[in-house]
Amino acid sequence: MKNYLFYFTCFFILIFSFREAQSASKPYQRAVILSGGGMQFAQFIGMLDGARFLNKEPDLIIGTCGGSLATAIAQAFPNLDDAIAFTKSESLYQLLRQAQVNPDYTNLAHNLTRLYDFYQKWLTNSIANVFADTVLHVPTRLGHPALEIPITRTQKAVVIVAGRILFNKKDAGKKRRNRKLFSETFFTDPITGSHLKGFESPIEKATGDSAIDLNTEVNTTATLAEAARAAITGTYYMEPIQINGNYYMGGTVDLNPIEVAKELADETIASFGEGFEPLTEMKATQAVYHYDINDRIRSIHDQEATYWVDATDRKDLISQAGFDPIYSAAKVRTQIPDTYEKFYNKVLTQIEYGRERMIEALTQARPNEKGHIRHMNSRNASDELLQQYDRFVSRDSRER
Repeated sequence: MKNYLFYFTCFFILIFSFREAQSASKPYQRAVILSGGGMQFAQFIGMLDGARFLNKEPDLIIGTCGGSLATAIAQAFPNLDDAIAFTKSESLYQLLRQAQVNPDYTNLAHNLTRLYDFYQKWLTNSIANVFADTVLHVPTRLGHPALEIPITRTQKAVVIVAGRILFNKKDAGKKRRNRKLFSETFFTDPITGSHLKGFESPIEKATGDSAIDLNTEVNTTATLAEAARAAITGTYYMEPIQINGNYYMGGTVDLNPIEVAKELADETIASFGEGFEPLTEMKATQAVYHYDINDRIRSIHDQEATYWVDATDRKDLISQAGFDPIYSAAKVRTQIPDTYEKFYNKVLTQIEYGRERMIEALTQARPNEKGHIRHMNSRNASDELLQQYDRFVSRDSRER
């Protein structure tokens, strides 16, 4: 009788343990975050190619800002070779050529006025006018048939991150007080979306006084083109997009959503970014989202990921093969080439950069290794991380 009771007890312990393990399992094996980086989308396609080379392709791609376009392309063309071909194509080149610099931004006085506005909105805790006076004019519809499709879950899933705007145009310039201005939104398929219901904004959890709502949203009705256009709407860079009566803008609402990746996947591949320039880039994001984005970057890099892709010298890539608008003689000009051949060569450079950096990350000797990161400094790394890897920077030389 005692033996029967013993086996009976063991049986139920095994069943309970099995169910507990099932409930704790995550829906995806490996997630990669294609984060930030402006319009250098081709580097992210190169990262996916590097993962394929080592047989470590992700089954979940999370895209923000410039990485959202690469995410949409990877989903629209499930065969990576087709995605690479489209990234190099003249049709994509003509799509990007639609981006035009606002003529006002060729005027030095106007640019200085906008810089003053960044500081004024930040210092007075006011609501920025994200609807007008943007650097670029970009059509709200990308207009390519391959991207005008619903987001579905095939052999890989995608999540594209943007922010739903919670205020109206008439609110611009008013005091924000404690009002939440953006809701972090995950554009994805219904199955993946079900795992993100109730997910809370890590930025608001950490700060408590940002302009981002604690509650996030899931959108499973938008097309890939709509989601990508929403996410690439960087701060003051281009007009928001209206989707089903709501306005959406930038993946900068959460530029490197590592917590989302760890919520959904057993392994996480994240980028280790360069940090924002404090006098202009950082103040622009603070004027809109009302939190210190470099604080957020440092906190991300303090976390654990299975692999870290070094992107700390990405500004060198942008100067050589970038597509972002740049300031030259205090005026803005686009870097989108005037010929397809030049575009093609830039894309090749970006792809190779991303491919090499992904291979470098995936061949590190141990998980969460950060010793290969080229440039750690006070913008992108905490004191503890700098000291851990002997990259200490004296306090007098820091720019926070």
